[in-house]
Amino acid sequence: MIPPCKDCPRRHIACHDTCPDFLAWREQHTAEMEHLRKMTANVSVYCEDSSDRHRWQDKRRPLPFAVK
Repeated sequence: MIPPCKDCPRRHIACHDTCPDFLAWREQHTAEMEHLRKMTANVSVYCEDSSDRHRWQDKRRPLPFAVK
């Protein structure tokens, strides 16, 4: 979501304190971000890296024939 400040003719220094368009956008954006945080708070992401090699070393498939 893009704030309404881009190309705004009423923009001036420190207008975020008084601009009604920005304040309304900020309130909506904050509510949306809070909703997203609640939705993704209990989600964990697994990222495989080189430290996980030991997990795969023991789980290799055996050869289909016996080697003697």
